[in-house]
Amino acid sequence: MSSNISPYSPSIVDRLNDWINRQRMPAWLIYVALYLVYLIIDQSFAWLEQTTAVGQFELRRVLISIWPTLTLVILNYLDRVALAASKEFRPLRVDDEDYSEKVFRLTNMPSGSVWILTAIGPILVILSYSFDLEIVKFADRTTISLVAELVRNVIGLTLFLVFVFHTIRQMTIVSQMQSDLTEIDLFNSTPLYAFSILTSRTGIAWVFLLSTSLTFLYLSGTAYAGVSTALIITFITSEIMLALASFILPLVSLHAQMEKAKGRLIDEINMYMKTSIDKMESELKILDPGKASAKRDLVETLKMQQSYVRELRTWPWKSETLRGFLSVIFLPILITVIQQLIERLF
Repeated sequence: MSSNISPYSPSIVDRLNDWINRQRMPAWLIYVALYLVYLIIDQSFAWLEQTTAVGQFELRRVLISIWPTLTLVILNYLDRVALAASKEFRPLRVDDEDYSEKVFRLTNMPSGSVWILTAIGPILVILSYSFDLEIVKFADRTTISLVAELVRNVIGLTLFLVFVFHTIRQMTIVSQMQSDLTEIDLFNSTPLYAFSILTSRTGIAWVFLLSTSLTFLYLSGTAYAGVSTALIITFITSEIMLALASFILPLVSLHAQMEKAKGRLIDEINMYMKTSIDKMESELKILDPGKASAKRDLVETLKMQQSYVRELRTWPWKSETLRGFLSVIFLPILITVIQQLIERLF
């Protein structure tokens, strides 16, 4: 997302998505075009080695080629959500330029960091071959098919690393922005709940990517080839834990601040109640039942206020946000169970 405050050069991913957002044609049309270009390039390796007729597309490539473009779409979407959340969260009496810079950092990754990840991707893929981790097998591989698998794995792993970096960076900045709040108004929940939309959708994005990856692999007939059940469970569990961490951890500091604000409100009410009770007793001693009754009514009002404040929620998200997140978070497990049942039944 572009901004007038640019403390560093945005990454190539952000520049690409910004360029797409500025075009007059719908963004989805450009993403479809990118997907088709990637698919044709990937499929052309099979055409070159004549394992598939020219013009014919393999289902495996058609499905797996969606993943890189899908990752770009999700990154763009999350940056848009972050921008909208920052507008709702924006605290009062804050320096405009300072806050604009924070929003820029929230919605743009540094160019240098992404280039480093781009360099790390090929290194990790090459190391996986060196240690024979069987990401792909050397046996029965032609040079062209091996290059195709290498390119596909490098692109996929690099985008995965970028997405991990984007998540960690964005969630860290959200936590920092919330920690900078000097005043917490529990009766104005809109800004307090603003970033929970971003954190929940980031977690959902991880689950969605995992679910689509498992589905694509299954439909293409390559799911779990040579992979143990324990490894699959470990992978799914890790993704779910990452999704939960993405949702909850950035909001922990704000939760603590809200708890303190709630405690201060209760302490203030308790002080007013103590003062009112003392005065009520004084009025009774001097036989002034009218004033004593008024103080008694005030004490009852303070009790109602105390009960209301005690019931105020201090986790910064709406109930429907939490329900929506939890309803999606275990989707990969459901998909895996269904796939296993289908394989055993048929």
